[in-house]
Amino acid sequence: MSIRNCVIPIFLTVGLFVAAGCGDTTTVVDDENGGGVSQYGFQLHRYGTEFSGIWMFSDDEWIACGADGIILHFDGGVVTAMESGTMADLNDIWAAGRDDIFVVGNREGGSEPGVILHYDGDEWSHMPFTAEVYVKGVGGLTGTNVWAVTVEGYVYHYDGADWTEVYQRPGGDALRDVMAVGLTNVVVVGDNGGIFRWDGGSWSDDSVIGDDFKAVCGSAYNDIWVCGGEQIWHYDGSWSLAYTSGMVDLRAIHNMGKDIMWAVGGNNRCVRYDGGSWLTQVVGDENEFDAVWIRASDLVVALSDHGGVYQYNGVDWDEINNSDQSSWQDMHGLAFDGIYAVRGRDLAKWDGVEWSQESSHNAYMMSVWAFAESDIYTTGWPGSGAARYVYHYNGFSWSVSYSLDLIFF
Repeated sequence: MSIRNCVIPIFLTVGLFVAAGCGDTTTVVDDENGGGVSQYGFQLHRYGTEFSGIWMFSDDEWIACGADGIILHFDGGVVTAMESGTMADLNDIWAAGRDDIFVVGNREGGSEPGVILHYDGDEWSHMPFTAEVYVKGVGGLTGTNVWAVTVEGYVYHYDGADWTEVYQRPGGDALRDVMAVGLTNVVVVGDNGGIFRWDGGSWSDDSVIGDDFKAVCGSAYNDIWVCGGEQIWHYDGSWSLAYTSGMVDLRAIHNMGKDIMWAVGGNNRCVRYDGGSWLTQVVGDENEFDAVWIRASDLVVALSDHGGVYQYNGVDWDEINNSDQSSWQDMHGLAFDGIYAVRGRDLAKWDGVEWSQESSHNAYMMSVWAFAESDIYTTGWPGSGAARYVYHYNGFSWSVSYSLDLIFF
């Protein structure tokens, strides 16, 4: 698969996850010393980006999508940031093949047209889609038979040429996910116990008295799982409440046959079904899990809203990156043992083993760029007013390299 990479490489190692983003911004300022024009480039690396969808192709290859247009490709132990061409929040992913991938999302506020992206093996492109909707879920059978659902209660279908609205949920309640089991069995789920089925000719309402359903999965027409809130429902010819998790906001579910199923959600919880019994596990700390995928009984990957990647080996969950970065704004690395990150007023450095605080400013830092250990730039905001700053570190001390009103980095 050909991938168009960002400039900065990404490393995936135990204890560290550095994701280079593709949303560069360049601030042009007057050079007070030389009187000319200099360019300070600042790149948002999306460290700790909230993930929302994952698709696994093999034991060591997957693609994940998330907030701010981030799409990451993991292949053979290396993670690469793919150029999505958008800063929209990407909510779900479905693939007909490595060169036929669909991702759906929405721009902030949902008042603009929804976002549907397609990958053709070379690059991501925006598909023609003009509806002002929050596209939440996507699923399909082939690259010319794809379904998408929206928070406004609409179902759209792609036939290889166009996206067309094919159904609107009565009452307009949100739809959250869709799964196509076959040409005559498409299931969409949503809020207030919403379950709706397409049989190839018409839609039926299978809704139950249940929680707000967030996700659906299945391995056959008579083996379908739905989760949301505290509940997991199962269909084997009729719908039944299979499990109540207890104070866990379940958000994603995936199964592998009838005997392997995982559901994930809030409060660090992952729920497993092995065909005979249920087990709820606490995974990590301060995580809200938004995506899960089963490759085998001893290979499960879960993604958190802190940018965390967790892997289950059949016995325990291992955190394969540092996910506790929800408040970090940006990072830039010179080497594995020389990575700088900012959050709040602090600049921290990763030395290959641990993080240490390098400095603190009287401003909230939004981005960082390091040309060398003695040549580091950050941008900042004092917390009020219109002033914005560019700080510079020369290896000994920090100084304000530039300040300007009414400019946002």
